Amino acid sequence: MTNKKLTVDVTVSGTPTNPVFHFNPETVTVTASDSKIYYLLNREQSLGLVLAGVVFPYNDQSPGSIVSDITSFKVKDAGYQLSVKDSNKNEGDIGMCLLLTNSDGEVFKSQDPQVKNRPTS
Repeated sequence: MTNKKLTVDVTVSGTPTNPVFHFNPETVTVTASDSKIYYLLNREQSLGLVLAGVVFPYNDQSPGSIVSDITSFKVKDAGYQLSVKDSNKNEGDIGMCLLLTNSDGEVFKSQDPQVKNRPTS
């Protein structure tokens, strides 16, 4: 049986003005349809940042593109959890970045957390 709930731990190092983001695991492979990926920000290793959303840096967001597999996302737990729904209908790698913000409203963009869709027949 494939796992429909995947968890990624997020920590932040560096400085408040130059944060470095770490994901564990570094790559998530989605094999089940209608899966959820939970990004959990470590409160003690966040440098005062909280999760604010997600952006897709690539242009192809048309129906049938790999980005269309992301059906929704939601920030929860006062910015320490981000859930992403992935229909996993198309095979490929989803290019996305997490957005985090500090109490001054500055926004920081993470590197791509590496989501790989591999639907099974």
